Amino acid sequence: MTTLSDKDTHAILDRLAKANEAFRGFYPGDPHDRQPVHTVYGGAHLFKADLAKKLGGLALKALDEYAPNFASFAKALEMPGHETLPSSSADVDALTAALAVGDGHKHTVYEPAWLAYTVYQRVREKLGREPIEESRLDFEDGYGNRPDPEEDGHAASAAEEVAKGLAAKTLPPFIGFRIKSFTEECRVRAVRTLDIFLTSLAAKTGGEVPVPFVVTLPKVTIPEQVAALADLLDMLEERLGIKKGAVGIDIMIETPQSIIDAEGSNAVFKLVRAGRGRVRSAAYGTYDYTALVNITAAFQRHTHRAADFARHVMQVGLAQTGVMICDGSTTIMPIGPHRGTAEKPLTPQQQAENRAVVHSAWKLHYDNVRHSLSHGYYQGWDLNPAQLPIRYAAVYRFFLESLADASNRLNKFIDSAAKATLIGNTFDDAATGQGLLNFFLRGIACGAITEEEALATGITLDELRGRSFVKIVKNRVKACARGGRRDEDPSRARVLAFARHATPRTASPRRRLHLGRRRRLERQHRRQGPLRPERRGRLLRPAVAGRRAAPRRRHRRCEPLPQPQEPGRRPGDDPARGLRDHQLLAERRGLLPVRPVVRRHRAATRPDGDDAYTVALLPGESERGRALRLTRAGVARLPRRSRQLPPRPAPHDAAGVGRAPRARRDLRRRGAALGVRAPRGRRPARGAAQRARRPQPDR
Repeated sequence: MTTLSDKDTHAILDRLAKANEAFRGFYPGDPHDRQPVHTVYGGAHLFKADLAKKLGGLALKALDEYAPNFASFAKALEMPGHETLPSSSADVDALTAALAVGDGHKHTVYEPAWLAYTVYQRVREKLGREPIEESRLDFEDGYGNRPDPEEDGHAASAAEEVAKGLAAKTLPPFIGFRIKSFTEECRVRAVRTLDIFLTSLAAKTGGEVPVPFVVTLPKVTIPEQVAALADLLDMLEERLGIKKGAVGIDIMIETPQSIIDAEGSNAVFKLVRAGRGRVRSAAYGTYDYTALVNITAAFQRHTHRAADFARHVMQVGLAQTGVMICDGSTTIMPIGPHRGTAEKPLTPQQQAENRAVVHSAWKLHYDNVRHSLSHGYYQGWDLNPAQLPIRYAAVYRFFLESLADASNRLNKFIDSAAKATLIGNTFDDAATGQGLLNFFLRGIACGAITEEEALATGITLDELRGRSFVKIVKNRVKACARGGRRDEDPSRARVLAFARHATPRTASPRRRLHLGRRRRLERQHRRQGPLRPERRGRLLRPAVAGRRAAPRRRHRRCEPLPQPQEPGRRPGDDPARGLRDHQLLAERRGLLPVRPVVRRHRAATRPDGDDAYTVALLPGESERGRALRLTRAGVARLPRRSRQLPPRPAPHDAAGVGRAPRARRDLRRRGAALGVRAPRGRRPARGAAQRARRPQPDR
C-alpha cells in the first residue's frame, strides 16, 4: 500500500532523470584508452623521424655505463633489499644465472633479488622495443624565443619529419607539439606556429595526422584561451581536409588561476568544458606554479606541499571526466660533470664523480616518480634520455609490488558483481571495477606486467583487450546462465554451473556447503589452471550427486609398548607379549588410555593354571579397580578364589554415617593440606527416626 501515485511522482522523477543524464554527460568515467607513462619534451628544431630509436640507444648506453647489472641498478635506486645483493661481478653473475632459470623459487628464495632482476630486465627490454611512449615537439621553453623567420622554418621542417615518421611507422605511439601560450605577448606567434605546422603536415600526408595527436597549450589562465584554440582547430581541420576532431588539446596547469579562479571555484573543470570535447589531457607544471605562489627556488621541489595541493585540486576537478592527468618533471639532469674524449679519457676519480652525480640524479627522479604514482598520477615528464630507465624502473616496481593485491581484489570484485547481477540485485559500482581493471591495462601497456600475470585474476585475454569492466561482468553472467563458455575448460564450465541451481537465499545449509566448495574450486582453477582429472572428480562428484562427501577418518596411531628387560633374558623373549596385544586392542576399543605404562611384569603359573600380571595403577585407582578394569577389557582374569566379588557396601552403616565418595574424600584431603576443614560424611536423611539413631556427641 502506497501513498503516492505514479501521477504524483512522474514530474519529479522526470526532472531527476534529466539531471542524471546531464551528470553522465559531464562525468562519463575514466577513459578506456591507453595512457602513456611519460611525455618526453624536446626542442622542435631537434626532432627527427627516428628520434625515438636514438633516444632509446642513449638510454641503454647510460644504463650500461652507470648500472651494468641489476645489483648496481638496485643499489643506486635503493630498492627494497638492495643491502643483501652482492657487489662483486662474479657473485652477481651467479645470482643472475640462478634467477634466469625456471620460475619455481624466485618469489620465495630470492625475493629482493627477484624484484630487482625482473625490473632491470624488463627495463632493458622496454628501451630496446619502445623507448618513448609519448613525444612532444616543443616550441616554448625547450625552444626559446627566436626570430619569426627561424621559427617559421622550424615549424615547417618539424612537420615534415613527423610526416616521414608517420610513413615509416617510426613515431612513438603518442605524439604532439607545444605552442607558445595565448597570453597577450605570445598569442600571435602561437597561432602562426600552429597554422604553419598543421598546414605543412597536411600537405605532406594528404590530410592525415598521427592518431592520437594533440596540441599543448601552456600557462592557461582563463577558459577563453582554450575555447580560442578549439575554434582555430575547427577551422584548420575543415580547410586542410583533416578529420573533424582528430587534433586534440592538452592544457597545462601552471598558474594559480587555473586552479582557483576569480570566483573562488575549481577552474580546472571549466577549462576542460571550454574545449568542447577536444581536451584529452591536462599536465601539471610544478616549478612554474610554485614560482607564481612565491616559493623561492631553494624550496621549489616536486614534493612540496603547495605542489601536492595543486595536484589534488586538479585530480578532484577532472575525476571521472575522461581527461587524463600528467605530472611534472625533474629538472636535475643525470649528466656527469666530466666529459672524456678518445685523446684524453677520464681518470678513475672522474669516473667515480660522474657515477655519484648520475646516481644522485637518478635517485631524485626515482623518488619523484614514486611520489606521483602514490598520488594517482601515472604519467609524467621526462627531459633527458638518461631519465628513461628510471621512469620505467619506478613504474615497473609500482605495478609488480601491487600485482598480487590487485589480482585478488579484481577477482573477488568480478565474482561479487556477477553474482549481484545474476540474482537480480542492482549493481552500480562499475567505476570501482573499471579502476581495478585499468591497473592491469596500464601495467600491460607499459610492459610492467605480462598478460600471463594478468590472467591470474581469472579474466581472459579477450576480456582484457575489451578494456571494459561492464562487458566482463555481462560475459560472466551469460556464462553462468548457460553453464560455462564453449571455449573454456570443461571443468570450469561445471564449476560455474552452480549459479543455475540455487542462490544463497534459497539454498539449504547442505547446498550452501556445496556452493562454497565449488566457489573455492573455481578460484583454485583461476590461480592454478585446469585441475587434474582425479582431483576434479573427487571434489565435484559429491556436489553433483547432492550428497555430502564422507569425512576423512583420523586413526590414532598406537605405538608398541616398550619391552621390559630382565637380567638373563634375551630381547626376543617377551612373556608380556600377550598382555601388550590385549592392551593395544583395548586401546583401539576405547577401554584403556593410550599407552598405559607397564612398570613390571611377571610370568608365573599358579596351581590353578591362571597367569597373573601386574599392571600400573591409574591415578586414584585401587588394586581391586585395576583388576576389574583388566578383567572387563579382556586383558586378564581374576584368580578363581577372587572371581566372586562381594557386594558393594551400603552407603550408610548402622550409625547412619557411611564412607564418603572418592571425589569428596580427595577434596577433604586437599582442604586439610590447605588448612581448611571440610565436613565429614554424607548428609543423613532428614526425619525423626534418623536423628534418633544418630549418636549424640558428648557434651
